[in-house]
Amino acid sequence: MDAVGGDKTFEQTILRYAAGLFVILLFVVAYPTYVQITTLSDFAADRLETHRATVVAIDYDSGWDTAQHWTSQQLTLRLDDGAERTESMSGTMVDVQEGDMVSVGLSHGRLVSVEGVYVRSKSAVVGIGLLIMAGAFVLSAISAVQIRRPTSTRSTPYTSGYVTQAVVLCLLLTLVPWPGRLEAWGPVIALVLAAAIPLTIFRARHRRPAPAVISPDNP
Repeated sequence: MDAVGGDKTFEQTILRYAAGLFVILLFVVAYPTYVQITTLSDFAADRLETHRATVVAIDYDSGWDTAQHWTSQQLTLRLDDGAERTESMSGTMVDVQEGDMVSVGLSHGRLVSVEGVYVRSKSAVVGIGLLIMAGAFVLSAISAVQIRRPTSTRSTPYTSGYVTQAVVLCLLLTLVPWPGRLEAWGPVIALVLAAAIPLTIFRARHRRPAPAVISPDNP
């Protein structure tokens, strides 16, 4: 097998595994991403189903994460229909006492807010899954382009650099406080931009002709 054929076989293998990983993660994160988007969208658009509830119990937990001390709050609520819900606060504290009557908001049966405060925790599966998906998509896209390129114009792109760019961009964009209703779509926006930016840079460089090799006999 010649070098070009070996390169194409390697890239086909990379494409198969990277695309397969992307599809698997797509199925894994699709539902929790949908839940996160719908709950945040309903909260931002004030479309929540409101109920009165009694605070049955309040639990606190605390500890140290590296050099930072954290405290979390967990509320057990009895809704006006008699059902009880327990929810851990997402990095925020609700100023209530046991026995208090509070207003709660539900989205498709899911507890979303207490006294106007958004209380759902963001899914770690979504965050980690989208990071890996961004890198896998960029890797599979570059491999697909390289496979289709004619032998005469083939180059050797710094693929790992583009993949790293995608992962870092996705992480940074996920941390961006998107305004208003865009917050709900923040994870999707981060994934799209994190994949699009490195691929745009790759395409700009990919369209440039490969540098000619100058031999000592033909300067």
